[in-house]
Amino acid sequence: MNQTIYRVLHIYEGDYGCEEHAEPTAEVVLEAADGSRKTISYSDAALYTLDIFEGDSVTYTDGMLQKVISEQDP
Repeated sequence: MNQTIYRVLHIYEGDYGCEEHAEPTAEVVLEAADGSRKTISYSDAALYTLDIFEGDSVTYTDGMLQKVISEQDP
């Protein structure tokens, strides 16, 4: 099965002001090679744990992001 590889175009972190949230989320804009885009909500903490930032390549399957490591990455 081929998985679509997306590039992370933007990560918009929520501005919660004084409100407390159990798990802050970010809006993540993904772009496929064909130019199609999707925006997902994802745990802000999970993005940092997975080391996912704007410009990275990722897969998105069953609601889970996974960073794609290329041979060029150190």
